[in-house]
Amino acid sequence: MATNWPTSVWNPQDPLADDQGMAPFSIMDPGTAVLQGRGLTNDVYQEHKGDISDSSIRAWDVMENPFYQAMAEYEGYDWDKLVSQFNEEIGSIEDQPHSIRGSANHSLPHTLEDIADQFWNRDDAGSIHNFDNYADAEAWAEENDYDVSDITMTSDIQHEAATSGAASQAELIGMTAAGMGGGMAGSFLAQLRGEDGDARYWGITDEKWVERFDDWTEAGESLIKKYKRQDAPLIRKGPSAADYGIVREDNNIFTHYGLDRPPAAPTELATNYKWNLSKTWKSDVSYVVPPDLTRVNLSGDEAPRSATITPT
Repeated sequence: MATNWPTSVWNPQDPLADDQGMAPFSIMDPGTAVLQGRGLTNDVYQEHKGDISDSSIRAWDVMENPFYQAMAEYEGYDWDKLVSQFNEEIGSIEDQPHSIRGSANHSLPHTLEDIADQFWNRDDAGSIHNFDNYADAEAWAEENDYDVSDITMTSDIQHEAATSGAASQAELIGMTAAGMGGGMAGSFLAQLRGEDGDARYWGITDEKWVERFDDWTEAGESLIKKYKRQDAPLIRKGPSAADYGIVREDNNIFTHYGLDRPPAAPTELATNYKWNLSKTWKSDVSYVVPPDLTRVNLSGDEAPRSATITPT
């Protein structure tokens, strides 16, 4: 939003004023104050507020997002330590298991036979080829004349199957159980389906990190609502000359009154005024003096009258 506020004003008493007396000036509306209380600038907020509700944001995006960083730091986390911990416990997106769907059949599995063919038979056309990381998937794709754009995180394929209804719960448990213990498979399935509520998918299943991302998202959503309640566009825009009936092409009331620049040096008046001041004279007017008080000698050129004498 364009603003009518000046960037500096003449205020020589300000400790930050320059040698011409100009000091930095900024206005903080209530909404911006709310953001700064959470460690966010208005620019960062406006650029990244949409990320909070963007369901395509994954764990790795969060760890590079300044909005989420502010939410974490407000809760007392050391962001640099968090990033290091995330890299150690989760790793980069390239380190995650990746898969490539076979060229003959790119559809999701519908039967146990499809599951067996697509997940465990890596040699048949239509299978899903699984790899420990992206580099292995990329090398296999190049060797077998597959497009690297076909490489997908394995967890994304499993999440897609779980949320699309393409496979039954029993089949999905079969998908995941081969790679993990039965209890872990059930937990993984619950997270994919969001059985603990309308859980958001972050591309990972580590419960500790998922809980953190959910908490920061909730805090971000709360901040966005609070900002909308406190936002004051009129204050942020500032007064204009037109608001006060002043016609200016730039509509700048501060320039109109010279508040955005140092005052000009004194100049000699164009008209030489010859002052004709009347000569002073003494007044005979007196005033009543209460008993026992001394009359004040106003003129100073004669003795004061008696304190007991009052005019009739």
